[in-house]
Amino acid sequence: SVWKIPPDQRMYIVMLMLSLVNWPGIARMVRGQMLSLREREFMQAATVLGLSNRRKLFKHLLPNILPLLIVIATLNIGGAILSESVLSFFGLGVLPTTPTWGNMIDAANNVLDFQQRPWLWIPPGLSIFATVIAINIFGDGLRDVLDPKHKR
Repeated sequence: SVWKIPPDQRMYIVMLMLSLVNWPGIARMVRGQMLSLREREFMQAATVLGLSNRRKLFKHLLPNILPLLIVIATLNIGGAILSESVLSFFGLGVLPTTPTWGNMIDAANNVLDFQQRPWLWIPPGLSIFATVIAINIFGDGLRDVLDPKHKR
């Protein structure tokens, strides 16, 4: 390759690249939610009351956006785990000397390994599945706790 990236730093490069690819979608969702909240009655009331922009932002807008951010963040964390695993499986991510779930699944790279050595690919696959599901369930529960519109 043109760039000689040390193998121990490749994980950070993959994480940086996945972050750069995913941030515009998050920004678009947050902007849309902010524009929607800005037109709601409670924000118009805050403007009529003469509240400062800082107070409107931190006391009214951010608490209403926090549940959306939590859901988006947890979904994107799960997506990043899956993306890194797929990239490593295809040999485009972290080098095989670094143990990642994608590299572990790639170790079972022929039919013989797949059929007769399931311990090579089942544990990493189940670990990916369990981690992504756990992160999403945690984010859903956290959203339920922090949502100001949720009835307690």
